This record gives sequence, C-alpha cells and structure tokens, in this order.
Amino acid sequence: MVLNIESLQSKTTTSLKCPICGFKGNCVKSISSDEIKRSLSDYFSSKPSDNFEVMDCDIFKCENCTLEYADPFVPGSDSFYNWVTTREDYYPSERWEWKYFTETFRKAASI
Repeated sequence: MVLNIESLQSKTTTSLKCPICGFKGNCVKSISSDEIKRSLSDYFSSKPSDNFEVMDCDIFKCENCTLEYADPFVPGSDSFYNWVTTREDYYPSERWEWKYFTETFRKAASI
C-alpha cells in the first residue's frame, strides 16, 4: 500500500459546515470502506456478505457544537441495511426514551 501524503494533508485541512449549527467542522479522521467492514464484522462477530456496499468517508467535528458527522452524508446502501438489520444485537432490547415516552403518554392520557 502506498501512502499518498498530499491527499492525507488535504483531508486534514478540509472543512465542512456542520449540518446542525452551520459552523465550521474539521476533518478528524478518514475511514476506508475496508476499515468500516472490519469494524462492523468485529462488533457483530459476523462477516458482511461479499455484495455488501459501503464507501470510504471522512469524519468531521464541529468547532462550535462538537457534533461529529460523516462526509459524504448519505444513507447506507440496501446491502448494508439488509445485512445489519439481521444482526442479533442491531435492535436494542431497551432504550431510555421508551420509558420517557411511556410515562409522558400515560400522564397525557390521564388528563
């Protein structure tokens, strides 16, 4: 593998407006599609299928609100969602907002 220093340098100076507050965001990491596949495989203990589509991306961090976001800002492919939604741990068994919603709904229903 050949490391292209010029492309690496240009990514670290690239800025992209934050999708939340509109302030400047700076590239903090570049992630290859191979790295994403490895990470997902490790996390779910299951290798994605050969037709699994995922693209390289850069991670930006907003200087104002500290949101971290990806570029390109695109949804996952059909092959990604077809694979990830069949993983046992993909859907949580419990989430904090479920309890909050239930309590709020019960209070509103009793009025």
